Amino acid sequence: MVVIDNKGRLFGKVNVIDIILVALVILGVIVGVKFISDQLEPPEYEATYLILEVERVSSYILETVKEGDVGYYRGIPVLKIINFTAIPKSKEEGNYEVYLTFKVLSTNNGGDLKFADGQEIRAGAPIELITENSRFLGKIQKVSQDVGDLHLPDYKIVKKVIGVEVSNLVSDEIIRSIVKGGVNEYAGMNITNIVDYSAFPSVTREGYSQLYLIVEVLAISKDGRLISIENDNPSNDIKIGNYVNIHTDDGYFRGVIELVGDNTSEFREAYDKRVMGVSVISRGVYPEQGVNFVNVGDVELDASGEVIVKVVNREEISSSLVSVSDSGKVFVVKDPVRKDITLDADITVLKKGDDYFFKDELVKIGGKITFLPRNNLVEGVVIDIK
Repeated sequence: MVVIDNKGRLFGKVNVIDIILVALVILGVIVGVKFISDQLEPPEYEATYLILEVERVSSYILETVKEGDVGYYRGIPVLKIINFTAIPKSKEEGNYEVYLTFKVLSTNNGGDLKFADGQEIRAGAPIELITENSRFLGKIQKVSQDVGDLHLPDYKIVKKVIGVEVSNLVSDEIIRSIVKGGVNEYAGMNITNIVDYSAFPSVTREGYSQLYLIVEVLAISKDGRLISIENDNPSNDIKIGNYVNIHTDDGYFRGVIELVGDNTSEFREAYDKRVMGVSVISRGVYPEQGVNFVNVGDVELDASGEVIVKVVNREEISSSLVSVSDSGKVFVVKDPVRKDITLDADITVLKKGDDYFFKDELVKIGGKITFLPRNNLVEGVVIDIK
């Protein structure tokens, strides 16, 4: 029996080509239905948690942010705000840096996490998230399947008191213009307030003084750091040894932080002026030198007219000369010209920690000291502190 006749018919009845075409059509329908059913089948979602960092959020937008706020995709709630924190980050009032913890529904293809709308979920990726009330365009900071692994930055505004030695000498005119309580507004807050200051006339530059400030400042406490609100840079952290910029209504000062505390009571003796008695000897003084003209009662004034040196006693003896005879014998004689002059004076010193400074010189036995009673230059060595 012939299976396929000379006309291409199977058993003389059905055309083979027709059978093949029908089979291909049926196969195409099966594949198409499978493809469409796969597309229509909802994907499997799992919960993922992330922290989103958003810069320059206005106060208007911030007011709309609420914990529990949700966002939808194709009618499905796919994200929710768990918590958030905000910190002012620019001089213009109402600009904030915001960190938000989101719970989102995501697909997981071998660790490749994606949002329902296909956006990639990974640390560092830019992302736009939309809730019922807000729209956030930011950068993913952290991602985890466990919300317990995520912690918002420990952000809060704290008040600190700092002691600052201003880097450059300051003119007496500017010092006289300093107002205690001078403040600087930043993002709607007074972030600096000059509590007190001390100024000591410069030894090297007339009409200028070394300035010390005690300042209340607002700082950002973040993960163990105290960050300057104006400049989030480790070199600008509020800590001893770092430089700080002090802006107020009345001026601008830059200096080194020497002290950091929580309240002004810790600074009662910091940069505290007090009177100290010293004995100073100037050896081998020639007649034309200024110390020869200093008398008991002579004073030196600072820029504000305050007495910072008062001579209370004066003693002088002829300086000694060591001479060697022709025979080689060594003996001491009185110098017919030069004198050793000792002055007892009450001086106003600055206490910084356990040390005392007169102008910019550390006061200690054996240390050098310079002052100008009645504008006569005295350069000597401290031999006693009373």
